[in-house]
Formats: sequence, C-alpha cells, structure tokens
Amino acid sequence: MKKYLLTCAVCVCLVHVALAQFTNKGVKVNMAPGSTIKALDGVVNTSGGTLNVDGTLNTPVDLSNTSGATLQGDGQYYIGGDWTNSATFNAGTATITFIGDKNSNVTSGGGAFYNLNLNKTGANILLADNMAISNSLDFQAADNYVVLGDYNLQAADITGYDAARHVRTTGAGFLVRTVNGAPVIFPVGNTNYNPATLTNAGTSDMYRVRVAGNVLNNGYSGTAFTSNAVDRTWFVEEAAPGGSDLSLQLQWNGSEELPGFDRAMSYLSHFEGGIWDNQAAGAAGGADPYTLSRTGVTTLSPFAILSDNFQPTVDILGRIIWKGDGMSGVKDATVTASGDLNGLAATDVNGNYSLTLAGNGNVSLVPAKNSNVLNGLNVGDALAIQQHLVGINLISDPYAWIAMDVNRSNSISTFDAVLIRQALLGHPLVMNYFNKSWRFVPKDFPLALPPWGFPEQIDLTGVVSNQTDQDFYGVKIGDVIATYANPANFGAGMAPLVLHVQDQNLEAGQDLEVSFSADYLQDVAAWQFGLQFNPQYLDLQAVEPLTALPLNADNFSLSDDAIRAVWTFPAAPNWRKARLCSACGLKHWPLVCG
Repeated sequence: MKKYLLTCAVCVCLVHVALAQFTNKGVKVNMAPGSTIKALDGVVNTSGGTLNVDGTLNTPVDLSNTSGATLQGDGQYYIGGDWTNSATFNAGTATITFIGDKNSNVTSGGGAFYNLNLNKTGANILLADNMAISNSLDFQAADNYVVLGDYNLQAADITGYDAARHVRTTGAGFLVRTVNGAPVIFPVGNTNYNPATLTNAGTSDMYRVRVAGNVLNNGYSGTAFTSNAVDRTWFVEEAAPGGSDLSLQLQWNGSEELPGFDRAMSYLSHFEGGIWDNQAAGAAGGADPYTLSRTGVTTLSPFAILSDNFQPTVDILGRIIWKGDGMSGVKDATVTASGDLNGLAATDVNGNYSLTLAGNGNVSLVPAKNSNVLNGLNVGDALAIQQHLVGINLISDPYAWIAMDVNRSNSISTFDAVLIRQALLGHPLVMNYFNKSWRFVPKDFPLALPPWGFPEQIDLTGVVSNQTDQDFYGVKIGDVIATYANPANFGAGMAPLVLHVQDQNLEAGQDLEVSFSADYLQDVAAWQFGLQFNPQYLDLQAVEPLTALPLNADNFSLSDDAIRAVWTFPAAPNWRKARLCSACGLKHWPLVCG
C-alpha cells in the first residue's frame, strides 16, 4: 500500500491528485480553488502542519487532524470514514459532506463546522464529543441520522429532515438551537421520529431538546407508565433560566400509544413540582403522526402526552432497621400501604422497601413480620425481664421495654418472662402470644418512658410526589438482650456450665435412673437445656427435680424423644435465700413481687 508523505512546503496544488494516503507532516499545503486531492487510504494532517483546503479534499475513509496541526479553508470535504480533530480546525465557509455506506464517528475537538451534509447510504454520523454547526446541517439522503449518544449537537439551520433522516437522541445528548419569535423545529427522534416545535414570545435563548422512550413517574426517573399515555418523554431545557414564554408542539406516532390512551381526550403534560400536571383534554391534531400543543410555558423540564384517564403514580421508599444494633436491616418484613393509595412491598436483606402506588392522596404505611418467632430469644431475655422487675438491673431503653412486653399489654410483668420460658420449652398454647413477633416504630418518632401508645405506622397526607426516607425501627418481641441475638456470643467470657452424668450400661426392660449435676450452681442465674434421645431404645418415664436448684415441673417440657428445660432466677447468686411468693408463685430475692 502506497503512502505519500509531504515533508516540504507546497504552495499551490492545481491538479487532480490521487494518492493512497495523504499525510502532511509539519509543512504548509495550500489547495487552490478548483483543485482536488483524493486520498484512497485517508488524510492525516499532523506534527504542526497546515492544510489549507480551498479546493476539494476527498477520501472514502478517515480524516485525522492531530499533534498541533491546523486544518482550514473554505473548500469542500468528502469523508467516507471517521473525522478526528484533536488540533486546530478553522471551518471558514467550508462544507463537509459525509458519504459512503459505513457509519462515521465524529470527534470535533471543539472545532465548529460551518456546513455539514449527510449523504450516506443507509449509514449514520455518530458523535464522539459535542458538535457545533454554525450555519447549516443538511440531510441529503434517506436512512441517514445524526446519532448523539451522550453528546450535544448545536445547529443554526437544519434542512432536509423527515421521518427517515433526522437527529437521534439515543442517550443524554440534546439538539441545541436558538429560539426567538419564529417557530423552530427540533427534528429529533429516539427510535421513531418525534419532533418538537418551539416558538418563544419571551427572551431569545438557546434551547435544547431530546426525546426518550417511556414516561417515568418521577419525570427523570422511577417507574415507567404502561397505560393511558404516549410512550415518549420530551426533555426541554434552556441555557439561561427565566424569561421564556413558549408555545410547544409535540408529535408522535400511533404505534407509540400505550393501552388505554385516548387521543380524542388527551393533553400535553408538564412534570413540575414533583408531579405530571393536568390540563384541559382535547382531540389531537393530525392523522398518524399526531400532534398536541401547549402555550404559556415559562418553566422547563420533562413533557409528555397523556389522556384524561391517566392515573399518576408515586414511589414510596424506606428502610426498616433492627433496633438491636441500629444498623442491620430487617429482612422479609411486609409494608402495607392503605388509604387513597394501596400496595404491598417486602423488605430486602438490607431492610429496604419500595412501593409504586397509583394515584394521589393520603396513605398509611404499616410494617409487619411474624415469621421465625423464636429468633433471638433465649433464657437470658427472660432473666433480663425478671431482674428489671426486681430492680437488680433496671432497663431504661424504651425500645427494650417494647421487646419486654411480650403479650403486648402495654406493661411489663413476670408473665412476660414466663411466656419466653414456656415458648422456649415449646408449649404450643404459648405461641399464640407470639402471633406478632415484631413491632415497628417510625424512626423519627421520639420514644419516652413508658413508650406505650407509640405509633406503629406512618401516615402521609396529600401525597402527590415521590416520598423517601419513610423509615422504621424494628423491635423483635422478647429479644431484650441484643448481644444474645447472636448465639455465638452467648456466655462469652464466662466459664461454661458443665453437666455431669454417670456412665451406665443399658439392658432391655431395665429401669434406668440418670442423675444430672453441675459445678458452681451458686453462680447460675439462668440456663436452658435440651436432650434428645432415640425412642426406639428409650422410653421416658418421668423427670424429678432435685434440691440443688429451685426447680419444678413448669421448668420442663417432655416429648417422646426430647427433654427441654428452662430456668431463670433474677437474684443469683442469692437464690438460695429466696422464698416462695404467694402472690405469683415464684421465688424472689429480695422479697418483692414483680
């Protein structure tokens, strides 16, 4: 492949020159009017060179202007590939025409074009940075698009556009034009052609427009509507906020109308103040495509086409936090929304929930969780309640008071400790008291002592826009001692309680008496114990409490294959001094009934 490298000054090129590749490296090249250079393998202007194009420069592939070079002149360019400018480009009155059947990536490098023509065969211009066209953009062939992606295109005049040739706003990029008293068309589309026409009776300004698929309940974000709207959003912005008095006309196609949309009773809506606003409904103009207009627009943000049966939605977001550590989320809680807006959501592993609700008005948020009722419960929680009641270890945290109120009676009593012990023993009737295993308090509500009467829901009034930070604290009923919620931490730093039992030989038909004993019982305040056996070989006859601890039958739960035991005593190590209380049937030290 031949490449021609210019390394000396060339003042005038008057003849047609056909080159494999035209490379200007550091010299000044002047192309006079009427002259032509056709470079079959591209054009490279580099190393501080100057290429002055007053004639015609043609390449079916790429042009690159780089490394301190200057590209200038008032001539004609025909480019079949990419345009890459990272140096100086002075457009003058030149016309750049993109040709060929392949897409052209255009990096303007901040150098504005004067005239730009698009005359490709079923191919497009793809912007690689922001582009400006100071005079005219002309679409000269069908199936030609300027695809913006995330970059802006500013153009003074645009001609030749229609449904098969226009500006495609496929990302965050806008088409930018000046709008004053005369109507200005923004020939934009996303996947189809959806132009917007702006007329400004206010202060002249630079306006920018892009169109995107879907109508989102939060304008720029949120859930997409699935009915009663045109599935397009037009984003309209201005360079200098204020001073606008716009008339806005939007165009759409029948294929973009969502189910339920009634074009005979429709309106152009503006997302403002957190909601899609209502307007007087009327019939759309045109016959596929259709149009609707709105006047007196003074503030700018998303616009959409809705029908009078449109139902807006709002997103309500929040988090449920376990009050045990103030950080962890409560998973698998349900949050029910009721009132004018209704819905249901479940919390994820981080405690987050999200509700998308149709309509506006008042709504109440009520969390619930009733699964795994014994999660976090052990004998330490029952002991904590007893010690609080007899004044040994008073608890001042109002959330712990909620956890201690196992039967939800708005009080704390020895019955709550009994319920925990009996639940750990597996008594089925006791489990009825745990049919609501969690309670929830709005995070922003200041709890006092006693906390009774606290709200267990959040009430929102007049909801018309998205609501965030609707958070709750979650309290596990019966889980009083947070450190015990992790069984791996139970008893950490203390000597273990070791049970002793003698070895014996088993013989069929023989009664066997097994005695359990332990050391340091005088230091024990609470314990729970389970022993499982194989009923094929052993038949449990009875359990008899001995005198080492003040035990009775209520401390045990027996089944065909297991023995469970739970015991607490709030005044350890002084339980040996305790006496039976006639009021509650429990032993106390001191002699105070809870």
